[in-house]
Amino acid sequence: MGLADKLKERGFKPEASSDGEWNPYNGTYRCPIRTLRPDRDEKNQADFIQLELDIEEVLVGDMKRESKFPAFRKRYYVDWDTPSDDQADNAQELANVVFTGTGIDLDFSSAEAFKASAEQVIGKEVYIRAWGHTFDKKQDGTPIPDEQRKATQFWVAQKKNVAEKKRSAQSVAF
Repeated sequence: MGLADKLKERGFKPEASSDGEWNPYNGTYRCPIRTLRPDRDEKNQADFIQLELDIEEVLVGDMKRESKFPAFRKRYYVDWDTPSDDQADNAQELANVVFTGTGIDLDFSSAEAFKASAEQVIGKEVYIRAWGHTFDKKQDGTPIPDEQRKATQFWVAQKKNVAEKKRSAQSVAF
């Protein structure tokens, strides 16, 4: 029996390596706010607010993976002077995340006022529920080829008492 026969006997089929690929987190986490600052995307000529949360404790779910980047990052695009409805929605979403986690109401009256209120929340904890999803269709309904599909990270802020209900004996702090 040759090598090809041996592989066939095992039912072997080649698989692509997933080494180095990013996978979304799934679970409930306690995360301090590491970054909350206004910034500018020079490529797209747009202002945004950068929010970065890093896992400090896994209440339930995937363990924290070593990375030079925070586990959860999101840009909230805004225009301080003439915001669109989408930009106002972005500011509301950010304000709700911060308020749910910290009880602090952010000041959006100007970039400078925002910076001052944002400084108050650095290091404060936010509990989040996170999950991943891989889309198989574009927004217009056309299919996405398998080789172009990639996982997307989603997460929502939770009140501490809701998130703490997920705590298990295996919860791990970092």
